[in-house]
Amino acid sequence: MNGFEKRKQQKEQHILQVATDRFIKDGIALVTVASIAKEAQVSQVTIYKYFDTKKQLLNATLQYYLAEEFAKFEQLIVSPLTFQEKLLQLVQRKQVFSQQIHPEYYAFMMETYQNNPVAFADDMTRSYALYQQFFEQGKAEGVVSKTLSNEALVMYLDMAVHYFEKDGVANQIRPYIDEFTEIFFHGLAGKPTV
Repeated sequence: MNGFEKRKQQKEQHILQVATDRFIKDGIALVTVASIAKEAQVSQVTIYKYFDTKKQLLNATLQYYLAEEFAKFEQLIVSPLTFQEKLLQLVQRKQVFSQQIHPEYYAFMMETYQNNPVAFADDMTRSYALYQQFFEQGKAEGVVSKTLSNEALVMYLDMAVHYFEKDGVANQIRPYIDEFTEIFFHGLAGKPTV
């Protein structure tokens, strides 16, 4: 890639970063191409060189956001942290996400996924492979039962994470986070005593 192509790619990435941040923070209706251009320190014409419409830019921000989040997820899973440390970070990230994302952008994300799940099939396959690696680590460390299938564990984690995404839940559970962690790892019966 020559210098011109590299600068062009960097400018597009910068526009996507700024647009993604704005849509996540302020929603879709209130964010204009002009406001994105101003914050990105480019002209509207420059944005329209990369994206024909605001809708095309919006769709590109979703792909950009998912790629960025997947990279962070992958980095966490392959890190030297323990299973429990990784799990805590995953839950904390979801809590931050649910507190920061504008409901309008979240609805757009969910609608896009529901209307075109095939477009996300590769992402889901790659995520599932990382979750398998994650749960195998937990089994190896003795904090996840070896009798549980990775499929059931992914569903269970998904249910828990989606509950924590609900409005107000993050603040409600904060005083009980240790108890929720105990329930997650040891169920309602608690840790077996020897």
